[in-house]
Amino acid sequence: MAAANPHNPHNPHNPHNPIREILNHRRVIAYSIADIRVFLDQGNISVTPHIDNSFNTANNSLDAIIRFVG
Repeated sequence: MAAANPHNPHNPHNPHNPIREILNHRRVIAYSIADIRVFLDQGNISVTPHIDNSFNTANNSLDAIIRFVG
């Protein structure tokens, strides 16, 4: 069996794997959005439809990243 090419961007062990980097950034953004939403929900802060729509748009965009990468 040949050794994995460390320069292959699809190699998950490549430290400069752009796909892995995109997914790592996506995860940070997703957790941040979830934390903000939980904060608003627990604080009984009124969320306007515009803000709710912004959360939905952000989540849909994050889902699109998964579909594109996957």
